Order: sequence, then structure tokens, then C-alpha cells
Amino acid sequence: LHLPYGFADRMRNKAAEAFLESDYTHMIMLDSDHIHPVDIVQRLCRWVAVDPEKQIVGGMNFKRCAPYSPCAFIDDERGTFRLHEWEQGLMEVSSIGFGCVMIAREVFETVPRPWFYHDYSGAATDPEFGYPGHDLLFCRRAAALGIKTWCDTTTVSPHMTSVKVGEATYRTYFETLPEGSQEVVD
Repeated sequence: LHLPYGFADRMRNKAAEAFLESDYTHMIMLDSDHIHPVDIVQRLCRWVAVDPEKQIVGGMNFKRCAPYSPCAFIDDERGTFRLHEWEQGLMEVSSIGFGCVMIAREVFETVPRPWFYHDYSGAATDPEFGYPGHDLLFCRRAAALGIKTWCDTTTVSPHMTSVKVGEATYRTYFETLPEGSQEVVD
């Protein structure tokens, strides 16, 4: 399904509606401003083949601007934090950016509509996480219903800007920061 250019949340909702009218079990969304591996479908599907309970599986994507941080987050009692270190493989996360993601039909049948939207209610108090993007908000809403989100750290779809932004971009930027400032980068 190819959709015209438009607001990401609106286009994702249209895609989900069309998906639910099909007989397919999973939907894969691939953003057009990323370079996806040629075997992206197989990479995401392999996790579901091993464990069908994995209902939201996305690749590791990175912000398109400095500090080029991973778009993968962990929530804990202290708040929401970006991943800065990770093992290679599949890991549970609280939320991920949807540069490339596979979502099971059951998720769309469980999470109330609209599935994708922006919430700016916390913008004044928390500029980074107070208004999560539609993808992060979707993951949070799914988690509230007991649906886990997984990040395949071996699958990277670099963001395209004036350069390809992937893990190497992030690591190089991070290493050039003055000593002691690395832990506050986000």
C-alpha cells in the first residue's frame, strides 16, 4: 500500500484502516526517508516466526539530527530514557520510532482508534517526552493494554538527510563530545 505524502499520523491511520479490511495478519510500515535493508521484511518477520506473541517489532532507527540518538526508549520509575547501549538481537523496550515496524492485526483490534495521533499536553513541562510522537504514543497505549514492544537492534534503516544517519553516525558524534558530557546527551 503506497500512500501519498501527508501527516504521518494521518497516513498511518489510513494504512491501518486498509490493513484491517484485508486478510493479512501483520502490517509492516516503512518510512520513505530511510534506507531499508533489502531483506527488511524477513528481518522483522523472523521474530514473529519464532514467537507469535511478539506483536510490535521494529528496527533500530536514529534521530535525523544531532545527537543522532537511537529512537528506542525505556520507561522506569525515574522517567523515560533513550537507549545508549544495547546488545545485538531482540530486546524489549517501552517505545520505538516507527522508521520500520511490524505490527500484528490484534494490536489494531485492541488499541482504540485513532491509533496514531500527537499529544502536546505535556509540552510545557517536558519538551523531549512531554509530547511524544505518534509512534511513541502508540507504543505507550499498547503497553497500557499489556502489549509489549520489541526492538531488533540488528536491523537498522538509516535516516536520510544530507547524510545517512545510523549507529556509526551516533557513535561518532557521541565520541567527539567533551569528556564528561556524554551522559547528558539526548
